[in-house]
Amino acid sequence: MNLDPQSRTTQARALILGAALLSFGLSVVLFFTGEERAAIFVGLWVPSILSLGAFIAPRRDDGGSTTRGRR
Repeated sequence: MNLDPQSRTTQARALILGAALLSFGLSVVLFFTGEERAAIFVGLWVPSILSLGAFIAPRRDDGGSTTRGRR
């Protein structure tokens, strides 16, 4: 299954976002079932997952350069 780089980047972003949403949802479920400490632990995964996603697949503008440092 050969995909062009744009499709691979889109799939990577979708996977990262899905993992973050799943982690958030699990955290909410754990919290409301009385597992507060586990909920906090799992909830801390969300920013880590999103940071990993920003590192793996940074956003790019039309010129091909990353948008970091743009104002």
